Amino acid sequence: MTSLELTNAWVEFPRKLRRNVEPVIALQNINLTLSQGDRLGILGLNGSGKTTLLRLISGVYPPTRGGRDVTGEISSLLDLGSHLNGRSTGREYILFRSRLMGRPKALAMATLQDAIEFGGLSAFIDEPIDSYNSGMRMKLLFCLATAVPPEILVMDEWLGVGDQDFETLAKQRLSSFVNGAKILVLASHSKRLLEDSCNRFLLMEGGGAREVASLDEYFENNR
Repeated sequence: MTSLELTNAWVEFPRKLRRNVEPVIALQNINLTLSQGDRLGILGLNGSGKTTLLRLISGVYPPTRGGRDVTGEISSLLDLGSHLNGRSTGREYILFRSRLMGRPKALAMATLQDAIEFGGLSAFIDEPIDSYNSGMRMKLLFCLATAVPPEILVMDEWLGVGDQDFETLAKQRLSSFVNGAKILVLASHSKRLLEDSCNRFLLMEGGGAREVASLDEYFENNR
């Protein structure tokens, strides 16, 4: 059964160039249990810890204290271009990243074909990524990120991809991708998006978190 649990989890960062100084506390004492069917909306002001929590859930940041226990594969739509090697061609990048993610060769080849056809990159797939414009890069990354139906899906806002024509197709695929997730974790500043997508809500404040039953009070106070 797909699940995710954070137990008294903290994330702390050392202060740069300063010794014997208390670390920066980004998250403190986070307790969260998610099981199949949960769609968690994360809200809070900028700097409240939303992105750090998403990265903790995704495994980008390990907890410096406390525990993180995950059953199921996490698909993250955070920082899609963080591992992008501009010297690689689109073909090389997809095959390399698929292998790094443990995907079988058949799935890697299917992802490559999807980038060529769905992403419209047939004329550029063997060109260096450095020569791609921003829309082409996002198409490549989007096809790679959405190749496998997610078990636990982690998102920061709703992903915008490429030109207007492609955006329409991408939104349809992304809706299907989100709806197919067994667990969804979504951070957003949009009340409508959170209400439409989520059945639980977590408010981040100063690196701490508390579950809230309704979004109304938060959005009334933070218009």
